[in-house]
Amino acid sequence: MQFLGEHSSFESDTGKLGKSVRTDTLFLWVIAIAVLIAFNAVAWVFCMYVFGHPETPFNYSLLTRVNKIDPLASFTPVTAPRGKFKSTKQLYAELYDYSPAKLKGFNAILKRNYLSNYKNFSDITYLGGTFRIESIKVLDADDVFPSGVAIRARADDYPSALIDYILPIPEMKKSPFKIGDTLTINRSDTCATLLHVEKLKEEQSCFTITPLVSRDYQIAGEQKLAVSPPEYLNLKGQWPISPPSTQIHRASSAKPIAGKNKVVVAPTVPSKTSPKN
Repeated sequence: MQFLGEHSSFESDTGKLGKSVRTDTLFLWVIAIAVLIAFNAVAWVFCMYVFGHPETPFNYSLLTRVNKIDPLASFTPVTAPRGKFKSTKQLYAELYDYSPAKLKGFNAILKRNYLSNYKNFSDITYLGGTFRIESIKVLDADDVFPSGVAIRARADDYPSALIDYILPIPEMKKSPFKIGDTLTINRSDTCATLLHVEKLKEEQSCFTITPLVSRDYQIAGEQKLAVSPPEYLNLKGQWPISPPSTQIHRASSAKPIAGKNKVVVAPTVPSKTSPKN
């Protein structure tokens, strides 16, 4: 008969089994901790990406749903961020050699700064000048700006440059503009900021701009439009906002089709320098 002692085979087997169980448990804990650390890192990177890139439609939608992004701000000529005023010809020359990848990154930065209300950012590009209207689109919920009007117009001084001038106007049903009208955008009064650049066919470029200054704008005579940004955008909409069919218009043959008015998009409050009509 074999008695159980400190050197018995039973005690030896039990000890080995206990050590094996402890080793397996420790291994499982190591795996669990590693998974938690990895999950933590992924969550941190994901949060940094979402907050750092609100111009991405998914990120912007998520941030708006959880109220983690401020609504678009309204500015005055005094509170508007500092920036450089450029003509479409200057901007066309600066961006002419941009590759598609570089232009995509540039557009992302433009939208990112606009959606963040230009916090900690002051190097903004403002556009102004005189343009001939080629198309008009009243905006709806499917567009980037859910209400207002998008005006596609060609620069008088540089026909290869076009603009998509977005006037966000709440509950707008009918546009007061006409194709063929001459559109004048005052620089310092409207602070029309650059949002998107699109290279079109035949060496043309389209610059999407929208005024940062929110107040009543005078449109041809006594007519006024209350321009102010919506709280949030629909980033699932297309850029540029005007229909692609307007890309086929050529400056050499562009003539007033319906309108003959000179339209000045300017605040109703008189400025020091009155625009010439």
